[in-house]
Amino acid sequence: MNQRLDVVGIGNAMVDAIIPSSKEEVEKHKINRDSMNLIDELLKNKLNQDYEIGEIIGGGSLGNSMFGII
Repeated sequence: MNQRLDVVGIGNAMVDAIIPSSKEEVEKHKINRDSMNLIDELLKNKLNQDYEIGEIIGGGSLGNSMFGII
């Protein structure tokens, strides 16, 4: 069954990027290993340049809600 849904999600644009790494790499970038980290655009660009992103998934409750709709 292929049914079209008209759904728009408006919320925070946060996403989670899964990047395979080591403890040493995390510490090099001064990222807290024990909690969520909000990063600025400069660090985001540096990480994107230095690492291959394994997976990008929606973060926050809106992303989870939208994912549950499909």
